[in-house]
Amino acid sequence: MAQKAFPHRIMIRLDGARYGRLKEESMSHGYQVAVVQRWLLLPRSVDDLYPGSLDGDADTLMRRPMPSGSATGRREGRPCRNVYLTEAEYELVTRAAMRKGVLRSVYVGRCIEEQIDMADNMGWPLPEGITNESVDAEARRMLLELEERGQRDNGQQQP
Repeated sequence: MAQKAFPHRIMIRLDGARYGRLKEESMSHGYQVAVVQRWLLLPRSVDDLYPGSLDGDADTLMRRPMPSGSATGRREGRPCRNVYLTEAEYELVTRAAMRKGVLRSVYVGRCIEEQIDMADNMGWPLPEGITNESVDAEARRMLLELEERGQRDNGQQQP
């Protein structure tokens, strides 16, 4: 069985106006919306990532509580959008969400909203040459840097 390029899906709520701007600007720069979405999710620094182990606690911490089933407290009518991620991007998002102490979906939704608002204010300065491969490669590079930093820190602490 072939491995999927984007095996992870995160559902977010994003209003139509923001999504419209994202789509318009992505297309005007010659990019697919999904590529720009995933590029917007890349943290600016490895310092924004949770450095510890993801074994055990990450899945528990990232699970949403089961909804009560009552009609009270229903969400506003913002449409759900799917964001598909590679293995490396998913780990990066997990680590960034854990660093901020929020769920993956909350992190992804807030991050994309904030990045769209900033891009609107800055005139959408998207770099040239964003591809699925370049976004995934940057995610892998950041994870490798985080791992190497952890190894250096552990080596300095041992006698």
